[in-house]
Amino acid sequence: MTMGKILYFNRQGERTLSCKDTVYFVNSSRLGVYSLADGLNSLKWSHIGASAVQKAVADMAAEKGDELFTESEQDVQRNLIEIVHRTLYNLAEKQGSPDDYASTMMTVFVSKKSGCMRWLHIGDGLILKEDVSGNLSVLSHPHNGVTRQFTYTTAHDQLDRYMRMGTKPLKGVRRLIMMTDGAAFPFYRNRKLTGWGKWLIGRGIESVLAELEKIGPADDYSMIDVFVNDREG
Repeated sequence: MTMGKILYFNRQGERTLSCKDTVYFVNSSRLGVYSLADGLNSLKWSHIGASAVQKAVADMAAEKGDELFTESEQDVQRNLIEIVHRTLYNLAEKQGSPDDYASTMMTVFVSKKSGCMRWLHIGDGLILKEDVSGNLSVLSHPHNGVTRQFTYTTAHDQLDRYMRMGTKPLKGVRRLIMMTDGAAFPFYRNRKLTGWGKWLIGRGIESVLAELEKIGPADDYSMIDVFVNDREG
């Protein structure tokens, strides 16, 4: 199992003062970690918190190695929640409160030895996979509250309720795709991709970016596109 091209874009929305989406990835010979976070525009330091949490999670994955994929999801989740909370509290000791550093986050971990993936997802945004036949499906849906404008973040106390995880083999998978809320919203309705969205995402990241630049989303918009080379077919 190897990982091919890793493509991404990261753009400032038309109604934001600065882009608070953050991209982070590690692509070693044994492990892939691909992460996309969306800092809250109302919070001054949310992008700082997002980047710090992404790095801390990736460092944990590198330290655990294959154990990350053999431990139970419950044990991995417990460890991840501790890391997220500790990272935010350490930042808050220097300035502000943990809430000031809140963000949503999507991270996909890939074991290149076993050909297995695990992901974590807090808040909105969308994680997709495309199989070798070109079929797109949702691995993890956005998690909003009463309205689309409300979402869960890394700063929530009850992350055991709001951090979602999943595990799947990568056999037969061609692409792994992550989109922040600003990038996914035009192509996602009623908990599924629109026909237009499926067609556009299927064409590739450049086509998605070109369409979003025409639309001009109010929110920041970012996407990661990771190609999987499954040598076993």
